[in-house]
Amino acid sequence: MSLVAVGTGFLLIMTTPSLRQAFHLAYRRIKNSELLIEAKNSMRFLGTVGFREHSQSYVSLTDPGEGHIFGTTRRARWMAGAIVHNEHLERPKGIPRGEIGSYRIPEIVDFACVRLHVGAQAPTTAYVGRFPHTAATRNLEHEFLAATNIVKASLNKFFDLGAAECKVSMDDLTTSQMLKYMHALTTVPRKRLQYLSAAFNINPAGGSVTDDAVDGHPVELSTPMAICRRGIQLAAQGGFDKVTFDGASDTYPSVPVIRQLSFAQALELVHEAHSVGLVTYMSAGFTFKNIKDAVYTGVDGIGLGGAQILRYMDKTTGMHGPYTEENIDRIKVERGDAEKSVRGRGALLLARLDHMHFEGSLTMEEAAIRIPLYHALSRQDVTAIEHILKEEPAAGHVLSIFCDGKQPYVGRARRILRSEAPLLRQGVTDDAVWVNFVQMLTRMVAEKDEVGLQELYPEPTWTRIRAAYRKAIGDDTVGDRMKYFQGEPCYALKM
Repeated sequence: MSLVAVGTGFLLIMTTPSLRQAFHLAYRRIKNSELLIEAKNSMRFLGTVGFREHSQSYVSLTDPGEGHIFGTTRRARWMAGAIVHNEHLERPKGIPRGEIGSYRIPEIVDFACVRLHVGAQAPTTAYVGRFPHTAATRNLEHEFLAATNIVKASLNKFFDLGAAECKVSMDDLTTSQMLKYMHALTTVPRKRLQYLSAAFNINPAGGSVTDDAVDGHPVELSTPMAICRRGIQLAAQGGFDKVTFDGASDTYPSVPVIRQLSFAQALELVHEAHSVGLVTYMSAGFTFKNIKDAVYTGVDGIGLGGAQILRYMDKTTGMHGPYTEENIDRIKVERGDAEKSVRGRGALLLARLDHMHFEGSLTMEEAAIRIPLYHALSRQDVTAIEHILKEEPAAGHVLSIFCDGKQPYVGRARRILRSEAPLLRQGVTDDAVWVNFVQMLTRMVAEKDEVGLQELYPEPTWTRIRAAYRKAIGDDTVGDRMKYFQGEPCYALKM
């Protein structure tokens, strides 16, 4: 084998002694704790909802590490439009989740080696795990400090190695505990484009999730939709960037999550999460034939791996065999065919409209097609979807907008500046405030000042304009509760 540099990553192809020696010297540096000081700078982020390169729905190719090193990274095309996700999926047959998790944290040295191979070719992500109870009593108040510091130490190392995202499970916690936990984890140092994902399982081990975070009147969330709808708001309120809808249960392989929900339900969850600024992900049990159904929802990441699609499995023991990277081409074909269809193109348009609704960059005409398109997609009404795509000028305007590439905040500002009257303008009563804001954005977009725009986004001027916009359009509450949005100020609960 040999190495060919691609960006800041390496692809294994054929052999020469000198290149093979260089490869093993790099591994030796990793094992001696010289953990790729360039890794964080060579990170590729997950992309902007609706405006990412290659694909709206990235396929998340999952393996503990070795399969990526000797499989996924051998072909540049396999990493295009993909997430290189790292976690253990294997669970011996007959052992329930209470004894061994459906997903488990990968070895940090293996992750470092995967980063060496991937570089900036694809987002590289990791699963960190469930809340690590440290005492037999499982008293979270007593365990909290030690347990969260264990998880924060893991997150810190993954982010230092250039993880684009780390996923944390909310299993076995009440909603108030979830919020306390998430707020604690958001203090981990990371770049603004390195994401935290909250994973909500729709098959909780106890049969329900206790929602005790509001009004002091706990209720039990026992249906998948109740758990996921609440999970969207919890992820945003907790300061996380991404929400995962997970369908793992005590059976293995899992029933595909997209079959545990109706299509209308899956679409609703993605639509609502995008509308509050969250990136979305679905995991558990995906087979080739399920990929198209996920694409039609516009979900950002489709978790693929394990016995269903990327590993051989011993059906007697449930243990995994070799990685089957030869299936990646077929995975890409299934995804590509779905994206080219009318429903796939409609899903992309809705993802763009929802994200632009979140950022306030839609015009009145563009906003007018958003909900009709959502309903047409939910009904799977191909004729109505095609009519919007072909006959509505606003659809063409939105689909013609350039992707963000590596500068999502420049892209966001550019979208706001497209029109003299974006909906974000609503609620701003002082014209001078809006004029100064537009002048700031115009200057920073001209300079392509991504870092400056990232720093401006949470500042009072932009924050107040967003809050006024949401109040003006009536999007600041859910029923009688305050509505939370990704990246906005929120308050931790005192417990």
